[in-house]
Amino acid sequence: MDAEGALRRTNFDLYNRMLASKYFPSGTDRETFQSLSRMLTESATPEIAEKLDDVYFDNQSLLPNLHTPTLVLHRRGDEACLFEWGQYIARKMPNARFQPLDGDAHFPWVDDADSVIDATLDFLAQD
Repeated sequence: MDAEGALRRTNFDLYNRMLASKYFPSGTDRETFQSLSRMLTESATPEIAEKLDDVYFDNQSLLPNLHTPTLVLHRRGDEACLFEWGQYIARKMPNARFQPLDGDAHFPWVDDADSVIDATLDFLAQD
């Protein structure tokens, strides 16, 4: 049993606070952090959370077939989803543009939401 699995089984609330810290590693405002942690705790039982950890989707083979212009945004310090993964996805899609962003929050509406909005507007305004 791994350490995260053991923590999930013994202290689900603490496990979800640890998980929330991956989404907001620099520590966003206290209220937002507590809200995410509470949402994680209330959205699944420890048993369902364990089953969700085992879910795996491999869609890599589909990426070369996606020809729609696509903007891939990724924050450099995102601990929930590695920066290299965003770069990989953009490389595999024929019409993708990769836009690195500063910061470490996983969710686009946290931390520097303006950088997400600006990059999206620039992408949409392209010829």
